[in-house]
Amino acid sequence: MIIKLQVMGYFLGEAVTYRIEEELAGDSISLQDFFKKLDKEKKPKRNFFKSIFKQPDSFNILINNERLSFNGVPQTELHDGDTISILSPFAGG
Repeated sequence: MIIKLQVMGYFLGEAVTYRIEEELAGDSISLQDFFKKLDKEKKPKRNFFKSIFKQPDSFNILINNERLSFNGVPQTELHDGDTISILSPFAGG
């Protein structure tokens, strides 16, 4: 199964633009386990997701362009072809 991830915005004091396609065994994985796997593999860097989840109001998660409430993160199952977007709020003028 292939899961796409894009992270864009300002996280942990720095601008982040990160995109990957991660190939995984099996038919599904929980979003929580997916983030734990990436943290362990230092993608984009060690404990990145663990750190940003300490400030849940500072970003939005979308799966296949549908906004996910923060309460649903651990239980959400990912399947082949899913795209996860993590975006921090930004403004301009």
